[in-house]
Formats: sequence, C-alpha cells, structure tokens
Amino acid sequence: MHRLITFIVFALCLATSATAQPPPYNWQIQKVLSHNVQDTTFVFDTSTIRGKAKDYNIVNLTYLGKVTTRKGYTFKILTCLWEWNISQRATSRIVVYNDKNQYVGNYYMYSTCELPGKMTNGVLLFNIECDDCAKGTRFKLDLKKGLPQKFFLPCKGNYGDFYTFY
Repeated sequence: MHRLITFIVFALCLATSATAQPPPYNWQIQKVLSHNVQDTTFVFDTSTIRGKAKDYNIVNLTYLGKVTTRKGYTFKILTCLWEWNISQRATSRIVVYNDKNQYVGNYYMYSTCELPGKMTNGVLLFNIECDDCAKGTRFKLDLKKGLPQKFFLPCKGNYGDFYTFY
C-alpha cells in the first residue's frame, strides 16, 4: 500500500510539473491578446505601498504578432518585462501562446536589453543594446520552422547566451 501511495504522489507531481503553467500576469496577457494590436507596449501597474516603500508590480507587454509554422501550428508571440518587489527587480521573457490564447511556454531572457523589438514575417528581430555586448548586434530567429527548444543569441564575437524554451 505504501508503494502505491508513493507512486501516485510521484505521478501527480510529474504530471503537474510537465504541464506548462501560465505566468502570474496571464490576465494582462489575455487583455493584450484580445486587443490584437501589434508593436504597442501595454503597461499594467498594480503596485502597492507598504509603509513608506512601493512594492512594485509593473508588467510591460508587447504583442509582436503571430506566426504559422511550416507544420501548420499558429503561435502568438509577446515580450514581457515584469518589474516586481520593493527592490524593483525585473524579469524578461518572450512569451508564447497558441491560436486559442492558451499559454504554450516562454524563453526566459537574462536581460531586458536582449528582448526582440519586432517580428516580421515570422522572424523575431533582435537589436541587442546591452552595455556589455557589441552595441547594435542584430540577430534573426526564424519561427516559421517551429519553436526552437534552444537558441544562441550572440553578444560579442563568439560570445553570447543560450536560451531554452520552457
């Protein structure tokens, strides 16, 4: 009996972790997707005051557009900059939804200056403006071939970072 309970708990944990969980700002993304306006940044500020300090909760969302892959899947691509906490930390992501506005996954980006600025004909266009990179480094990621599990974003020379789809 003990083995059966252990197996069931393990199976439930595995099933829960394997399912893509939408981000905590999913309701804001749904609003942006319902407007269907490309290349415009929507700002949602639900910050609160704690004593004399501001507890930041600001979400900047930009809908870059949708792409249909060669296999016929349609994905909607957004960039997200989420500023949070009293110390005003920031989290940057490329967020992916399907044609039914259901969360598919995201690429966690290490810096806000690495987010793509535009998508044209299913190709994400990056114009890297990070201080520690070669300013103006350009990179294209073709999503018509599908969502890559991992991609390399160049920074300076042969240096850069790998980004994984979660």
